[in-house]
Amino acid sequence: MSMQNLNNKNGIAVLRILFFAMMFGQIAFICIIGWLRTRPDYSQNFTDNKMLLGAIALVSALAVLLAFKLYASKIKLAQEAGATQEKVTIYKTGNIIRWAILEAMVLLNLIMFFVMGDFNFMLFGLAAFLIFLSTMPTGQRAMRELGLGDIENP
Repeated sequence: MSMQNLNNKNGIAVLRILFFAMMFGQIAFICIIGWLRTRPDYSQNFTDNKMLLGAIALVSALAVLLAFKLYASKIKLAQEAGATQEKVTIYKTGNIIRWAILEAMVLLNLIMFFVMGDFNFMLFGLAAFLIFLSTMPTGQRAMRELGLGDIENP
């Protein structure tokens, strides 16, 4: 399968559209939370709860690890698949699972920031967002991860 075929409407292009939709949704959520926090009628409910902060940090770290572990297992499964189209389908599924978990961590931390007022939650959310950004799909990355040569017959 050539890079051009992998990037077509049935390949990475669909994943890129989904990735950018999820990315812009997270950016919009960050902006809305920031705007709401600056409003004069916002009452800060900050409580110094180190236990909750630690629990959310732990859940976030474990979720990131889980996202990448599940993705790695899907990639291994895809590499063992026979037909190229089957490999691409499994690759898409792995990416969607990973992005859903990462996006959930971004949103959880931003909601906690909004509710609790602790800026650490915003930092955790932004860190998860940067990790999410690092997973943007490209044809080259897909071909490398799936073990596809420049041209492969399905």
